[in-house]
Amino acid sequence: MNLADYEGFAEFILIVEACSLSFCLSRPQVERMSKESSKLSQKSVHSALKSMKWAALKSHLDTLDFDARIGTKLLGLILRSERVICPHPNPARQHARTVLLTEIEAYARARNFSELAAEYAALNVLIGDIETGYTTLLEQRALLPMAKQKAAERVIGVMRLAAQASIRLSKAANDKLSEDQAFTADVANVELDGVKVNIDAVNTSMVIAATMTLLIEAHQAGWFDVEGIVRLPDCPTPDDTKRDECEPGVISALSWRNWKRNEERVRFLGAQLKSYTFPDMPAWTTQEHRKATEFYPDENGFEVLDHIANKRLERNLLQAFFEMVGETNMADLATGLKPPLEIKPGLLVSAEEGHAGVMLCHALSRPIMLDEREYFGLRIVEWLRGYAVLQEYVREKSTDIEPETLLILAAETDLTSLLRDFGLSDEKANNFLKHLRFRRSSRDLFDHPVIQLTEGNVLLFGPALKHAGLSEVILSTLSNLKVRFDEKGADFEEYILKLLNSQPGVTAKRFKTSRDGTTYEFDVLMRFDEHIFLFECKTHTLSKHIPQNIYYFHKTAIDDAGQVKRLDDALTRHPDILDGLFGEDSSKLPRKVCVLNCFPFSIPGGIDDIGFIDASILTRFFAQRHLHDKALHQHDNAKLIHRVGLMDIWGQNAPTARALLEQIEMPFQVALASEHTEYVSNFFSLSPPHPVAWREIVELPMTAKSVAEFCGVDADSVCDVQDAFSDTLAKARNATD
Repeated sequence: MNLADYEGFAEFILIVEACSLSFCLSRPQVERMSKESSKLSQKSVHSALKSMKWAALKSHLDTLDFDARIGTKLLGLILRSERVICPHPNPARQHARTVLLTEIEAYARARNFSELAAEYAALNVLIGDIETGYTTLLEQRALLPMAKQKAAERVIGVMRLAAQASIRLSKAANDKLSEDQAFTADVANVELDGVKVNIDAVNTSMVIAATMTLLIEAHQAGWFDVEGIVRLPDCPTPDDTKRDECEPGVISALSWRNWKRNEERVRFLGAQLKSYTFPDMPAWTTQEHRKATEFYPDENGFEVLDHIANKRLERNLLQAFFEMVGETNMADLATGLKPPLEIKPGLLVSAEEGHAGVMLCHALSRPIMLDEREYFGLRIVEWLRGYAVLQEYVREKSTDIEPETLLILAAETDLTSLLRDFGLSDEKANNFLKHLRFRRSSRDLFDHPVIQLTEGNVLLFGPALKHAGLSEVILSTLSNLKVRFDEKGADFEEYILKLLNSQPGVTAKRFKTSRDGTTYEFDVLMRFDEHIFLFECKTHTLSKHIPQNIYYFHKTAIDDAGQVKRLDDALTRHPDILDGLFGEDSSKLPRKVCVLNCFPFSIPGGIDDIGFIDASILTRFFAQRHLHDKALHQHDNAKLIHRVGLMDIWGQNAPTARALLEQIEMPFQVALASEHTEYVSNFFSLSPPHPVAWREIVELPMTAKSVAEFCGVDADSVCDVQDAFSDTLAKARNATD
């Protein structure tokens, strides 16, 4: 396809969806070397990369016993450093970097590490190829119809398209809910002008397109202040007559994002980049193409597991929201922005605030209303109230007709006053707004939806705020601020102990001891049905599909497995530990050791026989025997959830250790998600003669039928039961009309 073919809004949205990213990229390799040397100073390497001075790095390397391990670790540090990549041309720095890498190559070759030297030469070429992609995209942007507009006009034009898409998608979703009279698993898939699209994929893609456009223009025009905050010089009125000019700009911005995402996969996750030139072109190209690039992800499982974990969290939040709306009076408690509200239990700006509060309590394993700890000057409930107020402010200011109403100009003093009315002091309100400002390091407008204009005025980007999942965006924002929540580990352990000890036939204990001068701390030891379970509780936040985060998440998982293995070995060497806790010969019982994650990340089969499951799986295992198909219905003033049983998890009337072992080995939640996840080939263009192919993870629609088929249940019979219930409600409604 080329830009000349983009006619009509529905077709445009389809192209946007096709260009969208799964944001779930691939598995980090823990380097090709067998073990990293501890002698190489990362501080020295980072200092050298900052200055691009070979002399300083050579001085450090000369103090080491340089070998292949040190050289490989250095290669990895350089590869993963953001300082070596120049997405925007910087000839002086690019030349200095090339010289630096050439000197390291010569250094390795002089010490007879020829293979290592070849890898540094290849790295120089790889970085050049990456930067060529960015340069080509910038050159193509300069040829687009919107190039004749001012930079701020281009930004606002793409933002208006995002707002227009948001309005049309919301209407399509509301129409679907009105027609179905029930919230089901495929509610996110709607028809737009006769074309089926996924709401989340399109809305996310449009927000990302606006993000990339703002970042590209800010770099080109120099809109960053000394703190790295973007300061948009003006906010021109959106011009509907220029909409068509801006549509190719959306595709260009998504192509930039796709290139950025894939080069990060190469640098952090072991993906491969391969370049072609005419006449040696791959079979998928055409005669018009003169260059081509392919990205090959490392398809060995971890990227899929990471994708599934993030998607499970999204689904859990969405499902919990609709269940809470259906089963509680949360929506009735929400007051909007009419009366001022303190931050107190039961006082809600919106149903979303109540839902997010419950989800954050679960995620952090503590009641956030009672939690006085501050993160960057704000309590968790204050972060939540701030986001909830801005979200409701956008919803009240916007209409379902005019896209411009989702791009809201506001005085910062007015927003501070509004936040003060809802429980934040002036100091905390200003601090909150400061952290929401879009900046050089921002990855998207969901986390940073406040754009600084002239002094004292800001632009609120409504398409991100209006549809944000509050608990998810708060965790993401705090994660970007490097908040680790390390202190919540004890709360999580206490939660798990209470959960397990409330189950019949289960005894769970925390234990700390010292043996032979070594201290061992066991988070949770459990005896259940003549089995022993060891759970090491971890509170790592998820990656949010960011390649850098995935890389370190996987390294951390390997470290966690090693830690649990050490504890398991201690139980073997010191059998009196288990015998003392659970009775004589308990040490002889079959034992399963696991990493237990607070957030929904699991690894079927584990790592080196160490199980990896999460609190959601463990909690659900003891709470529910069956997997259900659920639908939310509205009847008069009541909301009803209808359930149809699909799978028996226990296999009998009560949970057993054997059934738990089966879930640890292969959690049905992960297995179900795996059946709805696959790699697909996708394409975009750096320029008309230079296409790019890559494989990305996509999530197949999870419908009532597909879930039933996974469970081995007749899908038609499940649909018939749900349809019959819907018909019964319809007849009841008709009888009362």
